[in-house]
Amino acid sequence: MNNDKSTFAVLERRHGATLSPDELAFESGAHPVRIREMCRDGRIHAVKIGSRWRIPLAAAAAFLEGDESHE
Repeated sequence: MNNDKSTFAVLERRHGATLSPDELAFESGAHPVRIREMCRDGRIHAVKIGSRWRIPLAAAAAFLEGDESHE
């Protein structure tokens, strides 16, 4: 994806306000287990609701753009 604004807009159209680890894995080509590990250790900003992780669009866009400062 080209830039943060377009990445954010595309993700919002496809997924709404947040993504699951599986959705981010699909968008990035990473394995869902790796995405969950990154959520757990704080490399991807995410919120755990019950037993499920939810990743805000800004954090997902930052991850897809390769920005490691989104923690």
